[in-house]
Amino acid sequence: MPALLLDGNPVHITEVCTALALELGISPWAHEVEVIAIGFGEDLPQLLPTARIAHMRQAAHALRDLSERLLETHQMPETQSQPYLLLCAASLDPSSARSGIG
Repeated sequence: MPALLLDGNPVHITEVCTALALELGISPWAHEVEVIAIGFGEDLPQLLPTARIAHMRQAAHALRDLSERLLETHQMPETQSQPYLLLCAASLDPSSARSGIG
């Protein structure tokens, strides 16, 4: 899976992730994308209730959900699945990072 890694000031990384989530939540070209904000943006789902933005506190929960979706897609290839984007502003431990992009 493709990954974009950000490095720098944690405040700036959170701001970039928030901007990406908001842009994808309101852009007509991304109306099918489901965005998961991990560890930031607790208020985003309430700000944009019609958008496909969800919040999860821990990366492990989001990765488990992603794994379930990938398994469903593999088992039922005729079912069309929506794009799923994980945005995590915090650093991930190596095993979580590998399971999310490996």
